[in-house]
Amino acid sequence: MRSLIASLRTLVLPFGATTGSRIVLDGVTGQILVYDANDDLRFRLNPSGGIIELSSAGVNENLLGDIQASGQGSIGTTERFALTVESPQAVNRERSIIDLISESVDGTIGTNIDIFTDLLDIFGGGGSATADIQLNGISLPRGVLPNGKARASSNTTFSTETTVVTTGSVSLIAGRRYRFLFSWRSIIWGTAAAAVLARLRIKDVASTVRMEHISEITGGTARAGGTMQVTLDCSGEIGSGSHTFEVTAERITGAGTLVMEAAGTYPCTLVIEDIGAVI
Repeated sequence: MRSLIASLRTLVLPFGATTGSRIVLDGVTGQILVYDANDDLRFRLNPSGGIIELSSAGVNENLLGDIQASGQGSIGTTERFALTVESPQAVNRERSIIDLISESVDGTIGTNIDIFTDLLDIFGGGGSATADIQLNGISLPRGVLPNGKARASSNTTFSTETTVVTTGSVSLIAGRRYRFLFSWRSIIWGTAAAAVLARLRIKDVASTVRMEHISEITGGTARAGGTMQVTLDCSGEIGSGSHTFEVTAERITGAGTLVMEAAGTYPCTLVIEDIGAVI
């Protein structure tokens, strides 16, 4: 008996539908196409090249997103196999691409992941701050913290303890290690009449001193600038949560005033960086 199904060239479900939500099984090309209620093509399985295509149904979409597997390199010992994921694309615009590539047949070329995109964001589950990137099990640095940079672009005159720069609210995470780095150009003579000592401090606004530096200022001369830094573990050395940090300057011997120089081209700067996990 001849099969009715076998004689079909194209099958549409619901049967006979030409518009609206439907599934089309094309017996000539081998493609499977899925349309939504608005008659937009949303899914296409294309056996030519082993491609699964997905559409956002956006009016400006030019190319569908797709998932496809392919071979790379010459057939033989160095051949590798890739799974590629490509986003949909607007006319004359770029799209993001991820390539997951296997080890070569002979094992001489390792696995790798290639990502082609303008910006890569990684977020913790539920939008939390727990996302992490590790290299061989070691957490990588996350860089300068939000609100973790403060600058002074004008001189600060001081005798008693005076604030030079103050950060915004900085959030520290338990288990992370942080570096605090302050740089300045010079401390110059104000009205002080003899050699004096100047003290710089990195501290919480809550007055907990985290680091201090002593400079001797000789009468009538400037003390060259420099840097001071401290590394703190958010695991016993400093608590997690919100903090505000500042750098202060004061004269601790002698009399008169001193001036910490700063301008737009040579500011005093405090930078707070996440430099990795506590290990």
